[in-house]
Amino acid sequence: MKFLFKLLVGLLIFVGLILFLFYKDAKMPIDDYNEVGAPTNMTEMISEQVDEFLDDSSKPLHIGFKQSNANNLIRNTLVDQMNGNTTDFAYVLNDSMYGFQGVWTKFEADKVFIESGVHLFVGPITYKTRIMLAFNITEDDGVIVLKLDKFNIGKLPLAWISGPASSLYKAISGQDISKLVNDSLGNIGTFDMKKRTLTVDLRDFIDAQIDDPQQKATLEAVLNIVYDNELIDIKAVDKSLGVDLNLNKLSDTTPVARLANADRITSDEEFQLFFESKMPGAFASLLVSDELVINFNELDTNKLIDYLLTQGDLTKTSLITTPIVEGYEVVVETPHIVLSGDKLLISLPLLITTDDLSKQFKSVIKIETTLDIDGKDLKINFTSIDMGEISIDSADVHALLSGANVELMTQSGFVIKDFTDNFNQEGMTIKDIEVQSSTLKFTVETSADLSVVRDVIEEGLQDIVDNITDPDVKNLAEDILAQLDDPVALEEAINEFSGLLTNPNTDPAVIDQVLDLLNGALDGIDLYDLLP
Repeated sequence: MKFLFKLLVGLLIFVGLILFLFYKDAKMPIDDYNEVGAPTNMTEMISEQVDEFLDDSSKPLHIGFKQSNANNLIRNTLVDQMNGNTTDFAYVLNDSMYGFQGVWTKFEADKVFIESGVHLFVGPITYKTRIMLAFNITEDDGVIVLKLDKFNIGKLPLAWISGPASSLYKAISGQDISKLVNDSLGNIGTFDMKKRTLTVDLRDFIDAQIDDPQQKATLEAVLNIVYDNELIDIKAVDKSLGVDLNLNKLSDTTPVARLANADRITSDEEFQLFFESKMPGAFASLLVSDELVINFNELDTNKLIDYLLTQGDLTKTSLITTPIVEGYEVVVETPHIVLSGDKLLISLPLLITTDDLSKQFKSVIKIETTLDIDGKDLKINFTSIDMGEISIDSADVHALLSGANVELMTQSGFVIKDFTDNFNQEGMTIKDIEVQSSTLKFTVETSADLSVVRDVIEEGLQDIVDNITDPDVKNLAEDILAQLDDPVALEEAINEFSGLLTNPNTDPAVIDQVLDLLNGALDGIDLYDLLP
């Protein structure tokens, strides 16, 4: 009997001690909940931060949480999940038996605290307990890793036996700590009680938060560039935690030339005329070459690429326009080509923009290339890619453009399928392609005897001088004839002649007259009959 009495007393003392050690009132951050203008959801919060970045894009884009923002977002998440109280900040959920105060956080310079409070109602008595987790902030490859430092239930420190302590708390309160924390975080991060870590990775957040495939692919591509180039810094200060994305290092405000609508090809008929207008210059090239060469200057090349990308749709000026958050978009505009020496350089403007055009982040993806004809396809191979202060690889560009369903994009560059069909329709077969002297040159195969053309081309040019009234065409034909003994100057004059005939301001009737005069010099042989 004495043994049973002692056992009962011991149990009562033990239970009383546990209740005493587990008792602690939790101080809720009521001031955070009452903050006027605090964002009520993740979209609103990120929108504010993107807007601040666009106000001054020389600084990093900060994606993070003020303590007040985080606590409002956590509470709203719990209220939505539990169908809880929307106005009474005392409890997220309560009934006659208990009151769940919710989950909240506190940020310090090197620590993050997560706290939760529960009240149990037993008659006139309210028993109060809380859990408190304290994390040290570390960083691993751009991922915020919070390592558990303290785990208290009530007054009792239990970090050293966090597993059993978590089970004990579940037995008392009916709540699993890992599930409680993860439900509170939503898609912000992941808590693992076994590893005693809480991780926050923006890439995981994007993957979980966004459903639209194009939007997800674009944002993941931008983030991969940031992570791969270590452009991310963890920022933990008093009452604020987040990351700085150093997009400012990708900034490039260099103006990129754009094709005027008047210069763009808008139909198959214009495209055919574009090629026909190249023929006089192509045959004039026989004065300096043993092969038939069609020369495209920089304007011609941009017109060609623009038409192949847009099919003449003047409203299409971008490859990608995708939202990153409500009211803000990432835009990758159509490329501009620069011919420099023996290089073809591609500039792809990238913008983060909003309706207020005074607020824009500007960058330019600058690509050096080589060119190959592979069967009927034109391959534009990337040899180097720069974006602002850093170099990126073709996989990054491929990932960025994959969101736009750009079929011509490969892991190593662009492939324009069936490119040579555009020439075949005009009776031409492309043998080779190269950039030389800032000119894109297509060497055309033909089984015809080109010496026939070469012998009479001077006569045809003289006919143009004698009969064409257009002063620009007339003068350039005279320049070609005047430079016959200077191969370098002669080639420059031929290229100018070819460029003029493809200029949209040149009267199509003049182009037809030029072709007629050259055909006349060939004594009735049509120029196109010389092509295979």
